[in-house]
Amino acid sequence: MSPEKRTNYLNQDQSLSTRHDQSGTMPASLKRTLAMLQLKSALQALFCVPISYQDCKLIYDDVKKMLGKDEPACIRVELAQNKSNKLDIQGYGTSWKDPLKNPWNRGCLRQKVGVIDAYGHYATITSFGPPWKWSEFEPGQELLLYAKATQWKSDPISINEAKILPPWAANTIVPVYQGIPGKVSGKAVESCVRYLSEENLFDLAAQQCAVEVQQVCALNADQILQLVDSATKAGEPSLRSLLNAQYSLEDVFVQLHRPDSVTHALAAKRCAGNINQLALQIQAETENYRPEHPQSALGDDHVLLAKTQEALQVIESSTGFRPTDNQQVVATQIAEDLSSSRPVSGLLSGEVGAGKTVAYLAPGVAAHWMGAKVAITAPTLLLADQIAREIHDIFGTKVKVQRLEEGQVIHDDQAIIVGTESLATIAGKQNYVPNLVIFDEQHKSQRQFKTALVGPYTHSVEVSATPVGRSLALSTYSGMRLYVLNEQPVQKSINTYLVDTRDRRSTIAAINSAIKHNKRVAIILPRVLESKKQDAEDENNAGSDQAQVANVVRTQALFDKAFPGKVGVLYGSQSNEVKRRVLDQFRRYEHPILISTTVMETGISVPDIGVLIIRDPENFGSFQLHQLRGRLARKGGVGDCFLMTEDLTKLSEVSLKRLKTVEQTKDGYELAVLDMLHRGAGNFDGDEQTGKTTMLFKLLHLSVEQWLLDEENRFDLDVIDTNDEQIVDAAPSVAPKQTALF
Repeated sequence: MSPEKRTNYLNQDQSLSTRHDQSGTMPASLKRTLAMLQLKSALQALFCVPISYQDCKLIYDDVKKMLGKDEPACIRVELAQNKSNKLDIQGYGTSWKDPLKNPWNRGCLRQKVGVIDAYGHYATITSFGPPWKWSEFEPGQELLLYAKATQWKSDPISINEAKILPPWAANTIVPVYQGIPGKVSGKAVESCVRYLSEENLFDLAAQQCAVEVQQVCALNADQILQLVDSATKAGEPSLRSLLNAQYSLEDVFVQLHRPDSVTHALAAKRCAGNINQLALQIQAETENYRPEHPQSALGDDHVLLAKTQEALQVIESSTGFRPTDNQQVVATQIAEDLSSSRPVSGLLSGEVGAGKTVAYLAPGVAAHWMGAKVAITAPTLLLADQIAREIHDIFGTKVKVQRLEEGQVIHDDQAIIVGTESLATIAGKQNYVPNLVIFDEQHKSQRQFKTALVGPYTHSVEVSATPVGRSLALSTYSGMRLYVLNEQPVQKSINTYLVDTRDRRSTIAAINSAIKHNKRVAIILPRVLESKKQDAEDENNAGSDQAQVANVVRTQALFDKAFPGKVGVLYGSQSNEVKRRVLDQFRRYEHPILISTTVMETGISVPDIGVLIIRDPENFGSFQLHQLRGRLARKGGVGDCFLMTEDLTKLSEVSLKRLKTVEQTKDGYELAVLDMLHRGAGNFDGDEQTGKTTMLFKLLHLSVEQWLLDEENRFDLDVIDTNDEQIVDAAPSVAPKQTALF
């Protein structure tokens, strides 16, 4: 798909969503509802999909004819009066046996309201809740009900699950809307849709919404409907077949909110769901799409592959470790893609400790040797230090490398530049555009930062053991290259234990054993109380319901009594020099016990950490816990991770389930998938990298499993009819067969 054509079409009329401004006449309550639904215009209310429909085409006048029906039906009745010529209502408290003397009493929890049908049959409406809603009704008043009717022996007929319908509902199919719990009621959504009818704006709204569908999908109406029809499953009537004619996008909105029948309405809902999935697919493939560029290819593929093999050999001779077959395959795949005339958008997903650095460093160094500008970014200065040091230690004078810090300048753009997010600002000032940029631990980087470093010919590879939801979702669509590392270069066994403070003795025993065997110990605490300045990583990722805030200084003092002279402390508000010194002391075994915040989390490699204790793990995300656990046994062997909460019995059900999942799941990729399913994949055409995905049609309640993981729901965009008047071309297939999430 050509993003240029899509962008041009989207820019043709950006004012459509706000062209009809009802701010002067629309009630304030409706404006608030639109805002909560993230709708910019009253006309967009038609994007709110009903949850169900009430068939009021047939209206019963005889309540007895409703007996025995499984489904609710519409009936017209009249409110009965009692002997005092008042509303026939009986109130009940906690028992159905004895009615209250006064049905309007505050203790009234349930009511039976007498009604009479057109044939004089008496029945009672069973109603729950306070009785005040019946105070506005009078005897003899006609009601249109949507309900079920039952009868027990000789008792009066009981009308159950009754919903009182407005007069306009007669002889129609009534849409039932569901809101957003705690934010918007279904009645409020209904009011927004009804407003369009009352103001004679419905037809205009349908036209407007049809145009917006074409804008978002960047296809014309015929192409969209062609794809929607192709998604109709066997045995399900399509909207086209039901209408027996050429139908339009406007018809989808008409049949959603003013359906000819329930069958028409359900077919329209399926259309809406298919359009949502189509729009998401097009957004994803447009986001992934990279057009060809004359400066994209970094050299002949054979030469790049040879240089990559040379880099792998240098890594082996310098470190004494032979790269695994898996690492060599991934390095080769990246090198092959760097020779393409189309810049790659890649995601390197590999388990913590699987050697992702080797897999991307070999082709990165090869590109550097070929004269390409190469940049590597890390979310923290400690990880950036580590990467720059590894390049220098492995390749020595064979590779020029600059560790770029905030406030510095790029001295040699032909060196491999290693930096943090400040690199984007420096690159912008110096007009530095890399040929290859590698985003290590990409789940910690903002989308805006990544976008700022990627030029029209820049190859981009994002690296993470736990990819953020947006990137993980995009990797399942055409256009993004997925590289997978699933082999460990060393033999290791990591044990995870979910415990509470009652198990303190066992954790202390594990610490003593580790120190006895010359291994290191790390204790991770949620955050620091000593300073108001908060570590950005902790602040962004700490749990929202923190039961306990840790004080690393106090904890250091406690451990120093048991292990005098062996305890170091590391946290975010320390100066960079102090952080580096503390970490070096930990590496050199001067302080084999380290009390730290999540500064330790991202990518830091320290050999022989044998025991890791994470206090109050409920305050950390699943990604953080897995990344922290990945600090164990980096050079192989056995490592024990203790997730220690204060009291397991006091954890919420959600927290306990999540922590047990981390305890039982060793695969970071699987955790990333589970996190995406739980929290969402963010927005493909926006900056949100996780959370709920914004869709065209609202309130459809499509799960991530439905629109993302079910590959049968993907559209074959190559079947679109092409002509000179089409909005965009069919999306090109620029990626190899995508790897399934499971």
